[in-house]
Amino acid sequence: KKKDKKKSGKKGKNEDSQTISLKDGWDRIFKVGVQPFFERVENVDDPDQMKKTSIPQQQYILAYDTIFTMCIQREPYNYSSPLYQK
Repeated sequence: KKKDKKKSGKKGKNEDSQTISLKDGWDRIFKVGVQPFFERVENVDDPDQMKKTSIPQQQYILAYDTIFTMCIQREPYNYSSPLYQK
């Protein structure tokens, strides 16, 4: 038998989320994504750093989700252009 899918009335993850300001979002993106990347690049000669070839999955997800959310927010809180410029 096929089960009928009922709408639960639950809101999606982003529907309840708060607006992310440019400053708060960029601070989070820089801390979990940009800064660790630069540290790995600057220490490319260090064999221990080379073992860390990628950003940890949870950090990547947090940075990606923050960027995505900031880029789909409605005006005047859509920060796709300022993030692109950074």
